[in-house]
Amino acid sequence: MSSRRDRRFGVLVALLAMCAIGVGAADSSREGLALFHKMQAALGGAEKIAAIRDFEQQVRAVAINGNTGQRMGEVVKRTRWIRPNVLRVDQVGPGSTYVLYFDGKSGWEILPGTTSAVELAGGELKFAQAYIRGFRLNTWLADRDPSWRITSPAANVVRLSDGDLAHQMDLVLDSSFLPSKTRTVTLSDPANPVPAEEAITEWETIAGARLPRRFSVYRRDALVGEATDEKTNINQGLRAEDLAVKPADFKPVLLASGEPQKTSLDPVVQFLLTSAAADFRAHRPPDPVRFREVRMGHLMRADGKEQYMLCGQFLPAAEGGRAEWTPFATIKTSGYEQWIGGQAANFCGGSSVLWDDVVGDLAAPLQSRLDSLR
Repeated sequence: MSSRRDRRFGVLVALLAMCAIGVGAADSSREGLALFHKMQAALGGAEKIAAIRDFEQQVRAVAINGNTGQRMGEVVKRTRWIRPNVLRVDQVGPGSTYVLYFDGKSGWEILPGTTSAVELAGGELKFAQAYIRGFRLNTWLADRDPSWRITSPAANVVRLSDGDLAHQMDLVLDSSFLPSKTRTVTLSDPANPVPAEEAITEWETIAGARLPRRFSVYRRDALVGEATDEKTNINQGLRAEDLAVKPADFKPVLLASGEPQKTSLDPVVQFLLTSAAADFRAHRPPDPVRFREVRMGHLMRADGKEQYMLCGQFLPAAEGGRAEWTPFATIKTSGYEQWIGGQAANFCGGSSVLWDDVVGDLAAPLQSRLDSLR
């Protein structure tokens, strides 16, 4: 059987127990509750969060080797949840393809590399229980659950605990009181729990509630994944009996492909992707090892014509120090121009840039083009 470490990506969970004895809202600190309520307000308000009765999200992520920093491949994960404790996860990825269903008491799982569903038991059952326990739409209402204790151990940090230090969850709030970081213990391998962190880098608003759109995942301070929300639906009437249906072919059931759609801009997109990859290959250093937040946009020139550009960030190979994400811009001219650093940041950060949200994030295809040249 594949180890859980090999097949789970992006699951940050902190808690095994469904309820702790002798710990509850009465033990929460005044400072912790006040900060927690500011966080709830920044997220759209407790009532907006509570109004989310069911939730569906599909994310596309890049799995990264935390030891070497090398890309391990792409992961697509579809999560469906019905308040408070019905869960279905369908995931496809290198060594991490699986399906999980849990109704709060029992469930089943199709493990990586298998063609049958097995009942949840032992560590698998505990994992599912912990997943639900740490699900953000539940923890964001922790003040309504007496099994949680809410305190503040440091400025702009909310701590959720249930009496066991191993189950502790710290929510680090940014200047607007959004929980930009969640620090927990990951139980993706129950026998080897490790410190983990999820850092949210971009938010979106759906039905008045703030939800993560882009986030990064760390294990022992090492980056192991970067994910982007492809599709989120709320309150569409999900039913537990539908989520409980096992796939006939024992394969994960995903939403329609989130690959960039072909539009009238496709030839320009292809040109800029090819040009950017060739330029990075020809002019080294810097030598990019990863890309993120690569977007297609355009400016309206004085003559009324559109000037297209590819903007994003790359992580160069470290040379004697810690590498930092660096902005770049590839601009369509009679040929093309490519800028990196501050000049690219200024150009792409202009308020007059119109971004093409249909094309989506082009980090993966750009990486593929560059890899093909190596």
